[in-house]
Amino acid sequence: VNDVVLVDDEDAQSDEPVDCRVPEEWNDSKIYYPSRDDPEAVELTSSDIKCLDPGVYLSSPVINYYIQYIKRDKFQREAARNNFHMFNTYFYSKLQEALSGKGEFVKLRRWWKGVNIFQRGYIILPIHGTAHWSLVIICIPAKESNSGPIVVHLDSLGMHPTDDIYHTVRRFLEEEWKHLRKNPPSDISISDTIWEDLPRNIHKENVE
Repeated sequence: VNDVVLVDDEDAQSDEPVDCRVPEEWNDSKIYYPSRDDPEAVELTSSDIKCLDPGVYLSSPVINYYIQYIKRDKFQREAARNNFHMFNTYFYSKLQEALSGKGEFVKLRRWWKGVNIFQRGYIILPIHGTAHWSLVIICIPAKESNSGPIVVHLDSLGMHPTDDIYHTVRRFLEEEWKHLRKNPPSDISISDTIWEDLPRNIHKENVE
């Protein structure tokens, strides 16, 4: 944008109507956040921006942009970053494919490469389906609590199948647990008693 006009509050306002139409060449423009070179860059187009209009469904790129914004703006402190792991909107469908036999769970692990999810306090999974968004939060308790992971599903309209989602997330935790048991990490945040029989200690919490 080359033409920028700064108007002070005391300046007289024109009575002429303002043309708010977007130039045609902007329709093909793309925005990359935080930058084009970032491995987690989110690409936004003009159609994605229009999803912010009233009465329009939000697209995955808009949600993923906001996830990246939260990670970079709100999780600046190392303690906050280490306490959360946030997946993007495409992860849940990939997880379903891997667990249904259409993909391999070992390959899926690239989505959280270098991260031990059982060391994070909260694992966040956005879910897109049936023209609606919902959210899963997996709470990983501290060792001293001597309790297992708690899966919380937040669905304001009750449109998503909570039991099916819980089953998928439970299997996700079980498969990762099986993988880690082959080469146990030295710093699991869950108590040893719970860790030895983790699948029996995964709980769900219904939240209105």
